[in-house]
Amino acid sequence: MSLFALGAQNIYAAWWSYDWGEKRELSNLSGDIIYLNIAYQTRMQADFDDVRFVNTAGDTEYDYYLEKKVDSDYAIFRVKSLGASAIDMYYDNSSASSNSSLSDVYGSS
Repeated sequence: MSLFALGAQNIYAAWWSYDWGEKRELSNLSGDIIYLNIAYQTRMQADFDDVRFVNTAGDTEYDYYLEKKVDSDYAIFRVKSLGASAIDMYYDNSSASSNSSLSDVYGSS
């Protein structure tokens, strides 16, 4: 399990979807399912519904579960990153709705 606090700069390389206006690289990660504590950023939806996690090549969206949040403050995510050491976090899409799914991350019980 990895703990990561957002603090990276914008990275403008491969872009997963132009429906999202912002991208941040999250690095130094380990484990198949990672724990992310994400601070609210300007241009994010207050409820974090527009946050997505994608591989750095921009061609695979990772499953995630929004475990806990305080609107406009922070959110705790579990991301099934398949062992990637770096992933991209996208946000800034006012029409996006949440794709959070506990069963997609941990499997059905």
